[in-house]
Amino acid sequence: MDQIRPFPPQDLLDKAEEDEAIRLAPAPDLMNWVITNFLTVGGPLHNPDHDHIAELLHDNEEFVGVIKRWGADESVKRLIEVAKQAPFVSDVNISKCCGTCLIS
Repeated sequence: MDQIRPFPPQDLLDKAEEDEAIRLAPAPDLMNWVITNFLTVGGPLHNPDHDHIAELLHDNEEFVGVIKRWGADESVKRLIEVAKQAPFVSDVNISKCCGTCLIS
């Protein structure tokens, strides 16, 4: 495991004193570090209780693998039910609105 987590860009930290304010930005390598250390099976800090987070970050094939291993929780079951239904906005009307107002 990388013992030191990634840090925000140094130039933002350097400007903090000068600007008398702290500017926030994620470390450029943070996402990869979290996936490698926390979400990858066999990673140094992997915890199966966090596998549901991997559903949000990994591609479709990995998502399918997680569901095959652990099953679908209620939010995944809801996603499946919504995906089975016809869209609220038909192909003909999709250029005229985003469809958000049609969802109730």
